[in-house]
Amino acid sequence: HAHYCPEETLSHNIDMVVHGDGENIIRDILLALQKGESITNLAGVSYLENGRMKSNPPDMLEIASLDEIPHPDFNLLRHAKITLYPIGRIRGCRMNCEFCSIKKKNPRWSSPEHLFEIVNQLVEARKAKEFFIVDDRLEEDLPGTLSFFRMIFGKYGGRLDLTVQVRLEAARNGEFLEIMKKAGVRTVCIGYESPVDEELKAMGKGYSSARMLALTKIWRKYFRIHAMMIFGYPLKDVSVSISAAERIKRLKDFLRKARPDTIQILHPIPLAGTDLRR
Repeated sequence: HAHYCPEETLSHNIDMVVHGDGENIIRDILLALQKGESITNLAGVSYLENGRMKSNPPDMLEIASLDEIPHPDFNLLRHAKITLYPIGRIRGCRMNCEFCSIKKKNPRWSSPEHLFEIVNQLVEARKAKEFFIVDDRLEEDLPGTLSFFRMIFGKYGGRLDLTVQVRLEAARNGEFLEIMKKAGVRTVCIGYESPVDEELKAMGKGYSSARMLALTKIWRKYFRIHAMMIFGYPLKDVSVSISAAERIKRLKDFLRKARPDTIQILHPIPLAGTDLRR
């Protein structure tokens, strides 16, 4: 949100917006502040100057090799007890869902060995058992993901408890499901978005509600399902009219048939002047 709406962000007592990967530039910012130097000369940032926003190129910062990023140090947490560790290796997604702000071109990832080393370090140093792999689409680098899970299974069997984010269509890959199960994946977070076919078409999801149910049956054989939904998706085609009552009915019918274990529902807020009365 900060990247796409920097001016709005800066108007809420925020001094600077960093565009893109932040691991390297946060070091530069801290060093500049430590030395009393200006931070307005840094690349890839937006800031206010005399009440007006200025932005320095490039539009998006990218770390050349994600393997170069140090392992996360959870010992720096001072006021929280963490038991579920967020880790990841893949940034970006090549899908083209209309509503999504994730970078859609040139997704990048670290090696499976890099993520495996992070898991090992956390298990040994903090006795970690539960992990949330935060990659937006786990199968974006499928060969690397399969390699990672094989390494986890080889060392830990199914003793760890893993939660992952995947695309619904990945259910068609039996090898993928089997190695995830063996490695300890217990819960899959899936972006269903909507059971309303008209909304699915507007989003560019690439499948129907009937197809969603068929794929869900496969997922349920292996894992708990956390369904991520959007209710009341705005339709640009004014010739399509779906009442709120009809949307609610289809949502209830779908949930009754799909039977996800948990759900989260986003209610989108329309832009000023948008007519959603239909």
